Amino acid sequence: MKQKRTIVLAIVFMAFMACENAQVRKKLVGSWSYDLEATRLEMMRQEATPSQINYMESILTTLDAAKLLFESDGSMLLLLDDIEQSGTWILQKKGKELVMNLTGSDQVSTIKYISSDTLVLDPQRVDQISFPRVLISTD
Repeated sequence: MKQKRTIVLAIVFMAFMACENAQVRKKLVGSWSYDLEATRLEMMRQEATPSQINYMESILTTLDAAKLLFESDGSMLLLLDDIEQSGTWILQKKGKELVMNLTGSDQVSTIKYISSDTLVLDPQRVDQISFPRVLISTD
């Protein structure tokens, strides 16, 4: 009896995890662009130093016209001017982590917030040059 209850609870838990992952996946698939102003505000809220904010601004100014396309099959494209960089993405930890690979190495971020039009990512590798990314849907 106890073993059956444990099995049933495990199945319910796995179904719940799959459902959470599917909801995040559905919101993520599509076209996104970086939002410099929203990222600046997020960094100020996190009490970033002026040099960290300046670094972020220099990077996101370069990526101002960039688009990230997340495909439902786990592939992705970074589009910037005439450049197309392909890569992959997966969700981990019940849809709470996004792993992107555009450069040959995984970039793991915590999904701090996601809706149909806003995505906030916090990189897990924290150092002087890491900063949150706020993206807006362009679909």
